[in-house]
Amino acid sequence: MRRLGALGLLLVGAGLAGCSGSSGGACGQVDPCGGDVVGSWSIVGSCLSPEGMFSSERQALFAGFCTKGGASAVEGDHQTASWVGAWSFAETMSYSVSILATVDESFTCTDGETCGALDAELTTAESTYPTLQAAGCTGSAGSCACTVQWASFNADSGTYAASGTALSLAATTGVPTAQIGYCVQGNTMHWIPTASVSAGPPFPDIVAVRQ
Repeated sequence: MRRLGALGLLLVGAGLAGCSGSSGGACGQVDPCGGDVVGSWSIVGSCLSPEGMFSSERQALFAGFCTKGGASAVEGDHQTASWVGAWSFAETMSYSVSILATVDESFTCTDGETCGALDAELTTAESTYPTLQAAGCTGSAGSCACTVQWASFNADSGTYAASGTALSLAATTGVPTAQIGYCVQGNTMHWIPTASVSAGPPFPDIVAVRQ
């Protein structure tokens, strides 16, 4: 199972009584509160920073890209992150999950390389990094805009448990158990990384609805 950035293994559930309501709160503004997650769910939104997702691959790529002549040349221009997928949690304390995570980003280089050379470097890199799905550079009006899309699909199953407002899973693949804060409000569920809770909202958050 590939690692889906900082939250990839934190998608878990448990059947507890918790907060309720007819609809969920705004993304990133809901504190962990527990709740009943038994059933099938689909992601409908997220408010996550692209930073940290695919971090090791991104760092390795940019460490050698666009830095000729000693220039510190990678300048981030635009980043977006998205999660799509579905999962289910059964009363038998088993779960299954199928999620695609993507990050799109664009940047410019300031080390004087031609756009053609930069495009060739990115094309070569696509065969080296499994999560690098598409990349390229395009010149226009004397500038060069480069774009990169990272993506990874995660499908797994196992058992789950809960303690208070935190959820944990044990994957059948042997991946170490992971935990995350969660809150079910009516038919909406929020996943909030437990490490971020002490800082208060806005939280990194993945929002799902019950099917």
